[in-house]
Amino acid sequence: MRTEREAANLELRVLADAVLKGEIPDLEDLRSIESLRLRTGHGDDPVFFSIRSAVSDLDAVPSMSRRTLYSPAFLAESDAMCAAYLRDAAVDIKASCRALLSSSWL
Repeated sequence: MRTEREAANLELRVLADAVLKGEIPDLEDLRSIESLRLRTGHGDDPVFFSIRSAVSDLDAVPSMSRRTLYSPAFLAESDAMCAAYLRDAAVDIKASCRALLSSSWL
C-alpha cells in the first residue's frame, strides 16, 4: 500500500510527463501539480517555482468545473490570455517539469 507521499509523487510524475509531451502546458495539469506539491514533503523545492508562478498569475482563469458560471465573452478573453501566458512561459514550465522528474526525492 502506498503512502500519501508516494501516491503524490507518482501522480506528479504522470502530470510532469504530460506537460512535457504537450506543446503548450495545460493549466489544469499545472493546478494539479500545485495542489500535490505540499504532499511531497518538498513543497518549497525550487523546481516548483515556475509552476507556482503560472498558477498564481492565472488564478483568475476559471477552472474547468466552474466554466459554466461565466459568460462566453469572459471565457474567450480569459482563455486567450491564458493561452498567451502559457505559450510565453512554456520553456520555463517545461524546464521545471524536467527538473522535477530528475529530482532525487521524486
